[in-house]
Amino acid sequence: MLTPAVLSGYTAGQKYADSWAETNQQLTKAGDVAVWMAGEAIRVRVLADGGAVPSTQVQIIRVIDGSYLPEYLAVCLASGYNSRFLRGTTVQRPNLRDFEVPVVTLEEQKSIEEYVARIDGIRDQIRRASNLAEELRGLVVDAVGEGALRVE
Repeated sequence: MLTPAVLSGYTAGQKYADSWAETNQQLTKAGDVAVWMAGEAIRVRVLADGGAVPSTQVQIIRVIDGSYLPEYLAVCLASGYNSRFLRGTTVQRPNLRDFEVPVVTLEEQKSIEEYVARIDGIRDQIRRASNLAEELRGLVVDAVGEGALRVE
């Protein structure tokens, strides 16, 4: 397992930044991994664009040497497995120094990323179908209420 203690230190001569404060930079870059809490859930997103200043609730991870795909890191960081590393009583915050990321080859990372992307696509299609079903139901209920629809 690769832990953020390794991510924030030196590994084979390469430096990773696991805390925005440690990078001494102001703006995000495309490919940065943003981590924050939404209620009790860890939220993670790979930033498509840079140039933003993250809020104080958002932690940024930037892979410097290309040895990890940002999308793979996002999947690992968002896992329920890492939720055990949340800190705080009233407002929980991810302690990224404790999070664990399995060490796999770039090819494996890409395969995992593609597999999760396919699942995300299916999930999005199901959500769209569910939204359309809700909309259709509302239209039918309105038509029945107006006396414009009768079922024989």
